[in-house]
Amino acid sequence: MKKKVGKLTNRSAFIRSILINISAAAFLFVTLGALYYLNKSADETVEVIRVRDSIYANQVITEENVEKYNMRKSEWNNNQDIILWENKDQCINKYATYFIRGKGYIFEDSYTDTKPAKNPWMSEVDKDKILITLPYNSKEAFGNILTPGDNVRIDIAYDGKEVTDYAEFANVESKAMQETLFDQIKVIDLLNNSGNSIYDYYYDLLQMSIAEREEVLKDTSFLSNVMPASMLLEVDDKQFAQFAKAKKLPGITYTIGLLYREEGSIILDQFKDISREISKSINDHELQTITNTNSNSGSAN
Repeated sequence: MKKKVGKLTNRSAFIRSILINISAAAFLFVTLGALYYLNKSADETVEVIRVRDSIYANQVITEENVEKYNMRKSEWNNNQDIILWENKDQCINKYATYFIRGKGYIFEDSYTDTKPAKNPWMSEVDKDKILITLPYNSKEAFGNILTPGDNVRIDIAYDGKEVTDYAEFANVESKAMQETLFDQIKVIDLLNNSGNSIYDYYYDLLQMSIAEREEVLKDTSFLSNVMPASMLLEVDDKQFAQFAKAKKLPGITYTIGLLYREEGSIILDQFKDISREISKSINDHELQTITNTNSNSGSAN
């Protein structure tokens, strides 16, 4: 009887051992399967649209602006409004609605069919503010450095009068006066001699190819259109009263100082390269004019 019980015990232990091994093998198989699935999912990608270099607000998005980028599908699942490469025709030849930094992605709200206003900052002017213009000489101030959103200080100089009291008679003498007109005032736009925004021309340049841009920047007529002649400023009622009073002063001149500018300004970023190209073209044109004038003078002699 003991022998029989012993055999049954050994058989049960053997069966239990087999079941444990089978369970362990099944668990291992399931674990390996799960790991394989997770790894496969992690490696799975989708093709999305990424911009090569920065695209600015209002700029036309072209084939040359974008590139294909393999993004992890898990990342795209969390940002499904990123445009897939297969749907790139949705955004090509459309207008960017906001600034997109280089290597950024194009989202469903990144573009529009209709051309936005060239100077959208005009619509941001407070309804309680007043716009005024002041003369601006780029050669005496900051060239093409100023942009919408900059803050400046404006001092004025004018011919004042001073009464001197002598023992025998009183006399009125002319005296140069100087004071601060605006401690801090916001630049809304810069206008050319025709009263047009120079940034209309800047935006047009941004939408041209490099070759087209180089040709346009050789055009003296175009260069004259991007030369600022006056500033458009945003003032309140008190500042407007100061401005109106100052305009009546005899022999008034203005001195402009640029105040601290926040780093990473989108407006500045989109215009700084264009400003540099325009300034170079203007300088090259002026240098060429002087050279030609000197050559003609030499020939005459």
